[in-house]
Amino acid sequence: MPESMGLLEAIYTTRAIRKFTNEPVPPELLRKVLEAATQAPSGINRQPWRFIILENSKTRRKVADLYRAGYMENRKPDLAEAERNPSVYLAMHLVEAPVLIVVCGLMPPGNRSRIDPLLMTPPGVYAATQNLLLAARAFGLGGTMTTNHRWRESDLRELLGVPEPHEILGIIPLGYPAEKHGPKTRQLVERVTFRDYWDIPITFPLPS
Repeated sequence: MPESMGLLEAIYTTRAIRKFTNEPVPPELLRKVLEAATQAPSGINRQPWRFIILENSKTRRKVADLYRAGYMENRKPDLAEAERNPSVYLAMHLVEAPVLIVVCGLMPPGNRSRIDPLLMTPPGVYAATQNLLLAARAFGLGGTMTTNHRWRESDLRELLGVPEPHEILGIIPLGYPAEKHGPKTRQLVERVTFRDYWDIPITFPLPS
């Protein structure tokens, strides 16, 4: 896919990709999607994002095993649905992604023991993640952001040597898609947007 793909085309056709071919991701493309991630907006230019790239098969296997164990213990899925349920499929097949990107964020100072780390997440980290996925789409790659690692976050932190005050905020499996990008099914803007007050319908164009 050419990198000249238009921004809106990328936005409208980027789907969550969980199935990948065996083709490796070229280092130069990996660097380009990571560079796109770092162009995200950042409050007072703190640039709180950090990325750990897992290409070594043994490390990917250990991370995938922790991910699957936490998922199975807490979500208790019906394994018969693995092929029909994308979330279950990813838990069973995470290791098959050619690259795993562990997304970390530098937490702001404060009483971290009283606030869920996910609620303290610098917004720029998630903006960086979206930049990464859109750039991946432009280069013919695919991926998705998953946060089901949270059930084994402390084990992952130890395995990967993530220091305080950083948090592991998500994992992105990345590779060449074995399923298709394309248009998505979404609700109309008018169904999810209100005017001035909750549940007051909005129409476009807005009155002057």
